[in-house]
Amino acid sequence: MLTPTLAFAQTGTPPEAGLTPQNPFYFLDRLGEALQEFLAFSPETKIRIQIGFAAERIAEIQVDMKAKDVDAKGLSVAQSRLEEHLLKASKLISEEKKKGKDVKEFSEVLKNEFEVSKKVIESSFEVAKDALEDEREEIKEALQVTKKSGDTVLQEELEQKLDDLEEEKDKLEEEKEEQKQSLEDERERLDDDDDDLEEELDDVAEDLEEIEIDN
Repeated sequence: MLTPTLAFAQTGTPPEAGLTPQNPFYFLDRLGEALQEFLAFSPETKIRIQIGFAAERIAEIQVDMKAKDVDAKGLSVAQSRLEEHLLKASKLISEEKKKGKDVKEFSEVLKNEFEVSKKVIESSFEVAKDALEDEREEIKEALQVTKKSGDTVLQEELEQKLDDLEEEKDKLEEEKEEQKQSLEDERERLDDDDDDLEEELDDVAEDLEEIEIDN
């Protein structure tokens, strides 16, 4: 069960996208991942799993972006889960660093995932906004026809839909900036942790040199 996820962290070969959030059976995908997390006992395995899950979310987002009928809500679900996996992996790596464990390889893989994720998330938000814009144009055309027909009730409904779409577009922009900032902050924290670890190792090396000189 863990093979595809673990293989990604070890080889860097991203897994294929499974079920996407638009699929009615997507809950099975989430259930399976929850089971994998439950069965993971070692910190190393937990880190690999979260990095692998993040790669799957990226694949899902890319599949959604290629779809002709883009589901903005579905993209939002995948984006949020991607951020969640990255933050979990980062926290696990930091905890292992504090214990003195060598997790440099995981840290480097995760840093790369942060960079890829920022680009994918930004692109997916643009795709979602374009989809909303297409829907907006369709509603505007329908509104013109409705005005000519004199159907005031339908006209009000369409005008309300236009207002709702504008709010949704603004919300998407806010979410994009929030997610980008969150990923950038966490990426910088990983760098800071690595710098702190290097300083600690340098201090230890200097102490050992002094001990050897004294002896």
